[in-house]
Amino acid sequence: MPQPGKYLLKLHFAELSLKAQPGSRTFDIAVNGQSIATEYDVFVEAGSNTLKGVILNTEIVVTDTDKSEVIIKLTYVYQI
Repeated sequence: MPQPGKYLLKLHFAELSLKAQPGSRTFDIAVNGQSIATEYDVFVEAGSNTLKGVILNTEIVVTDTDKSEVIIKLTYVYQI
């Protein structure tokens, strides 16, 4: 369990579908209820390359009220 303080959170992603296109799979990311990315598109972030990993770095603050938990929530954003 993390102690209260500031942390660098590194989220690793990769687009593994060879049929991926921009906007085909996007999602919102929240950590401990705070939005850190909206409509995050791994395909676009990887430079339109499939099978390439990307890392999303963000600083988070864990407080006593977080009960030393870090909760990461990914919400799929439907694209037409």
